[in-house]
Amino acid sequence: MKLVFSLRKPNKSRLLWMLLFLAFLKPGYFENVEWLDKLFDITRIITVIVLGYYNFIYKRKKSYLALFILAYSLIPLSSTIINGGDVFSALVLCAISFGATMIFDIVISEIPDLLFRTLLPVLEILIYINLLTIFIFPQGLYLFITEQGWISDQCWILGLRNAQTLYLMLGCVVELLNYITHKVKIKSIIRLITMYTVVWITISVLNIGSGILGFIAFGILSLILVIIKKNKLRLNFVFVSLFHIIMSLIITNMNTLSSYAIFVFIRGTGNTVFARSIIWSTVWDKIIQNPILGYGLQKSDNMRWLTSIAAGATTAHNTFLDILFRGGVSTFIVFIAILLIIGRRLKNSECPIQLYNWASVSLFTTFIIAQAEGAMSGGNFYLLIGLLWITPAFSKLINYQEEGRFETTRIDC
Repeated sequence: MKLVFSLRKPNKSRLLWMLLFLAFLKPGYFENVEWLDKLFDITRIITVIVLGYYNFIYKRKKSYLALFILAYSLIPLSSTIINGGDVFSALVLCAISFGATMIFDIVISEIPDLLFRTLLPVLEILIYINLLTIFIFPQGLYLFITEQGWISDQCWILGLRNAQTLYLMLGCVVELLNYITHKVKIKSIIRLITMYTVVWITISVLNIGSGILGFIAFGILSLILVIIKKNKLRLNFVFVSLFHIIMSLIITNMNTLSSYAIFVFIRGTGNTVFARSIIWSTVWDKIIQNPILGYGLQKSDNMRWLTSIAAGATTAHNTFLDILFRGGVSTFIVFIAILLIIGRRLKNSECPIQLYNWASVSLFTTFIIAQAEGAMSGGNFYLLIGLLWITPAFSKLINYQEEGRFETTRIDC
């Protein structure tokens, strides 16, 4: 059976790909609706098995990114098994990482315009409806209650809540890419302004310190990209990657003395920063005890030491620290290698400067948020990595626009 896609008119399978992206995003916190939570996880695993068989065995295609990401998630899986952790969640993490990036590397890289007809509408729907429900239900649509008894009153549509700021930033990132790669039209301008406005209102209402800082940086840098299209300066991708890794080590070791913490204090959330400084210090002690492979994904009963510091805490609240805790130095090295390979790929390709800078700006601003969120377990993190990997593929969309044509491409997938 052949699935045929077109750059100009994607066929009825567009809805299928929208559902696949939604499955990998999994707009979180369904634990109090257990059957729905399991349904998402099972859908991810089945999707990965089917796509993996179809592309790697039947079509004999290769996806180097998917293999790197698979290695990146297999180490925490091994650590989970060794330490008697939550093996099912670790398997789901493998499915998320492998499946999300495989879709980008195999499908979107060949049909880049399909991204703006599938993933972008999904993000817009999630973000816009989320803000609407925040205003209609300021106390939340339902309560999320952890096994330790912690209650959250900020769960809105589909479980998207205030801590999942990367959803918001990912929407801005994809919206800006849509604007850059297509001719400037009133429609694309309205969509871009609407997305930025909704995201700003959301993070302002919820008073998300890291989100505000990341959004301001993204807004300023993206404005420069839009206004100065012929800019010859490059924001080095590798430098941005290493900068954030170094900053993560500094931030998580300086407690409330770091400039990042001072910013959040100014935002009026000092108690949150104080709790996270204790979490970071405690997690570092754990990492030092088992630095090579880490602890994997632990069951909630084994994480009581963390929930005793801050009610409801399930991660280190820092993506880079989570990587070290779950997979040790081994996983962290693979993570750095992936970023370096993406940087080299961007540098060696004929990627326009504007696209190259878009990739660097996207990484820079989303990693600001990752400094305060444990985003490793979320599909949005892997979707971002997949986007950065296939950035050169969007060059042909820009070339078509500059040449005054829009080529229709049909491929078997």
